[in-house]
Amino acid sequence: MNNIKYFFIILIFAFFAKACDSSSSSVVDPTEPNIVDIASSDDNFSILVDALVQTNLVSTLEGSGPFTVFAPLNSAFENLPEGLLASLTDEQLSEILLYHVLAAEVGSAALQPTQTVETASGEEIFITVQGGNVLVNGSAAVVDADILASNGVIHAIGNVLIPDSFGSIADNAQKRYFLTALVEALVATDLVGAVADPDAELTVFAPTNEAFDAISDVAAGLTTEELASILLYHVVDMRVLSTDLQGEQTVPTLNGQTIDIVVENGVVTINGSATVTSADVNGTNGVIHVIDEVLLPDAEQQADGVITLGHVGASAWVIEEINGEGASAEIGEENATLTLQAGLRYEIVNLGTGNHPFQLRDGNGDVLIAELGNGSLQDYEPANVVIDESAGTISFTLSGNLADLVATYNCAPHPSMEGSIVVNQPVL
Repeated sequence: MNNIKYFFIILIFAFFAKACDSSSSSVVDPTEPNIVDIASSDDNFSILVDALVQTNLVSTLEGSGPFTVFAPLNSAFENLPEGLLASLTDEQLSEILLYHVLAAEVGSAALQPTQTVETASGEEIFITVQGGNVLVNGSAAVVDADILASNGVIHAIGNVLIPDSFGSIADNAQKRYFLTALVEALVATDLVGAVADPDAELTVFAPTNEAFDAISDVAAGLTTEELASILLYHVVDMRVLSTDLQGEQTVPTLNGQTIDIVVENGVVTINGSATVTSADVNGTNGVIHVIDEVLLPDAEQQADGVITLGHVGASAWVIEEINGEGASAEIGEENATLTLQAGLRYEIVNLGTGNHPFQLRDGNGDVLIAELGNGSLQDYEPANVVIDESAGTISFTLSGNLADLVATYNCAPHPSMEGSIVVNQPVL
């Protein structure tokens, strides 16, 4: 917790202590205008006042407080997507309004260059001060500060503050000043749209600015494609809350490689060293877990399971050997059903390379990945397909669309050489 949070906690306790002291002279003067009185007298806050009335929060902000209200101007509400305000339930609107309120009186002079502050809704806002300019959540500028009331202070802002639960992963990363390096990297690699996708369900392990600073020498030499691969190594194609994690698990990422997650004594570590410092920033299309290191994928990830395929002439495949984990089949059986685990990486050693090129197909018979390089998912980043012609191997990570679609393994020119594939999902 940073110093500003201690400051606010001490400040709040100080106000509580005064409230309990009958000799205190800090009693609100009922003849002086309170926060609601001031907002009601200014036409620029009419939408805010209407919202307070609708959600029965007027009496709250007429109380003794003290409060700090970051008050959106009418223009801020008008900048919201059309129809959004009208679509909110009273409960949702109340949550958003309380997200603008602090349970202490904090003037602009008390603000530090950066601070994270808990609001009356229970969520945090993120404040930065630079050159006398105050920004809240990276986008809402304070346009009129220190409007004093009998029970606190108002700071007028130019944008409505949106709680995490109403924002996408992109929104929730952009408003946190300690994730600006990650956001800049997402912009540079054109990946912002991917983590803003409303139809996605993702988990992002988000390195802090300090984590990126620690690898600045490495980052300086990366191509855009290499940086994109590193960023995708931090993204899991499912929403995984901290409560879903237990013990040890290997999880596939969107760059085609896996990460190892260990939970011990309430501490979550990734790949043995990166620690989750803040968990469960839960948004509309997924969740962010903040971590203190950048995860760097292996240049050549080792396979979890190695499957050696022989053949009976041009009539059938025969699985001769399986090493490693996550794969099972009847050894020596013709066209045996092959069971694999989603998220793991596999290497197929094809003893019949040349005459019997290996491929994976979906349930319709369409080629997904192939030794000849003609599959629809051949360049699909989460699969990270690698072909070594000299060794007769094809490696892939069974992730994302590949795990969802794959149904059979085949020989390109010989239709009788076909076996079924069963995919088991990992257990978190």
